[in-house]
Amino acid sequence: MVIRSSPPKPQLALVLTPIEPQYAAGSIPDFRAVLKNSGKTAVKLCTYMLKYRLLAAMNASDASGQDFALFPFVPAKYAPLKPADLKLVAPGQEITEDLKISGSEEWGFVKNGSLPPEVGRGFIARGFSAGAVTFATMLYGRMAIYTGTNNIYDGRWSGRTLPDDFPGADKLDLVGLFRGEVEGKARVVFK
Repeated sequence: MVIRSSPPKPQLALVLTPIEPQYAAGSIPDFRAVLKNSGKTAVKLCTYMLKYRLLAAMNASDASGQDFALFPFVPAKYAPLKPADLKLVAPGQEITEDLKISGSEEWGFVKNGSLPPEVGRGFIARGFSAGAVTFATMLYGRMAIYTGTNNIYDGRWSGRTLPDDFPGADKLDLVGLFRGEVEGKARVVFK
C-alpha cells in the first residue's frame, strides 16, 4: 500500500500593527501590515495593488459596539498587471505595507449604519473616542476599486478576481497561486 501525503498548505499570516504604541483620543491611527510566510514551503502571492486592497478591506469596532468602515472618497483606476505582481514568498519572508490613513484625502472611517445613498466627507470620523478600538483588514483573491464620484462615497465599485480577470493574466504562471484569505487585527488604545 502506498501512502501519499498531500503537499503542505501555504501558511500566510497577516499582522496589522499600529505605527504608534498609543494614540490620543480624537485621532486616526496609521498601520503597518506585514504578510509573512509562516509555513515551511514558498507561497506564490499576488501583490497587485496591495496597499489599496488592504485599505479597502479595513474596518474598526469600538468598545461600545459601534462599527466603522474605511470608505474611499476618490475614484481609482486599475493599474496594469505586471509579472512582478506575482511574488514567491519564501518561508519566513515578509512583505510590508505602510497604511497611512491619518490626514488622507482618499480614505475616511465612516460609522456603519443607516447611511444615505451618497456619503459626503462630513460623515468621516475625525477621530476615535478614548478607549480600545479593534481594527481589522483582509487579503483575499478578489478585489474592487472605487469608481464612484470624487469626494462622495456612492457605493460604486468595480470588482475583479485576481489575477484571472486582468488582461495578460493568461501569460502568467498561476500554478500554485495563493487563493485563500488572511485577516489581520490590531487593538489600538486611545487616551
